[in-house]
Parts: sequence; C-alpha cells; structure tokens
Amino acid sequence: MKTIKLLFLLFLLLNFIGTPQIYAQGKSKEKKLEQVQKKNSKEVKQNGKEKVKEGKEKVISEGEKKIKEQKTEKVKKEIKETKEFKGDGNAYGRNKYNLSGKEFGKLRSQEAQEKIEEKEKRIKSSERTLDEGRERIRKAKERLEKQKKEKAITEEEAKEKEEKVHRAEKKLDELDEKIKKQKEKTKKEKKALEEIKVKDND
Repeated sequence: MKTIKLLFLLFLLLNFIGTPQIYAQGKSKEKKLEQVQKKNSKEVKQNGKEKVKEGKEKVISEGEKKIKEQKTEKVKKEIKETKEFKGDGNAYGRNKYNLSGKEFGKLRSQEAQEKIEEKEKRIKSSERTLDEGRERIRKAKERLEKQKKEKAITEEEAKEKEEKVHRAEKKLDELDEKIKKQKEKTKKEKKALEEIKVKDND
C-alpha cells in the first residue's frame, strides 16, 4: 500500500509539475502563431498600399498623357487657324479704308512720325525727371555733410542716410542708361523714316 501511495503521489507530483510546462509550451506556440499572423497581415497591408500607389501613379500618368495630347491637339488647331487666311488681319495695308496705295503710305508715314515725336517727348520728360533727381541727391549730400560737421546726427544715422543716397544714385544711373538706349532706338527709327521719305520724294 505504501508503494501505491508513493506511486500515486509521484503521479500527482508529475501532473502538477508537468502541466505548467505543457501549458507554457502551448502558449508559446499560440504567441508564435499570432506573431506570424501579424507579420502576414502587415505584409498584406504593405502589398495592398504598394498596389494602391502603383494604381494611383498609373492613373496620374495616364491623365498626364491625355492632357499633353489635348494640349498638342489645341496647339495644332491654333497653328492651322493662324495659317488660314481670315480676311481682315492685323497686317497693315490689308484694309486701307478706301485709300489708294500712295495715300495709305503717307498716312502710315505720318503715324510713324507722330509715334517718334511722342517717344521724344517721353524721353525729354524722363531727362527732366533725371535732372531733378540728380539735383535732389546733390542737395541731400550737402545737407548730410552739413549735419555731419555740426554733429546733429549719429554715425549710424549718417550711414543709413548715405546708403539711401547711394541707392537713389544707383536708380538714377539705371534710369539714365534706359534713357540712352531709348534715345538711340528713337534716333534709328527717325533716321529710317527719313530715308523712306527721301526715297518717296525721289
């Protein structure tokens, strides 16, 4: 009987000791299974996202191709339309308003002369503005020198004012350059017009 009790106790002891290990092994298998499932679901999600991105990119690229094709078609249509003769265009001489060729030529010459005169007036106006600006800068420099000598302003204020004067001088120099270019252009136009007038008189 002692042996039976001993065997029974041993059997119970093994059951208590062995059950947690078996149970623990079962849990680790379940955890591994869950981890594998999570990995698989993440991979599926990533693959799905990548497929969605690829699909979007395909749709966008197809849309861009269609837009480019439409633009090229529009450009081709515009080119065809401009090549076709429309009757009343912007070209001078196409619609002479019942004037003869000579009269129309004189009218155009007169318009060109008026345009040149208008440009010359604007150039003179710009030159006056330039001269006034230079005079104002000269006076500003004199005032600044006077204030420096009397020490009515600080060094920082003097530097700021000098910088402003320098920027204004720079702008006036740019304006002067533009005026010179415009003068040359107008001079060339006037010379060309005079040559045409001389040819007409001959």
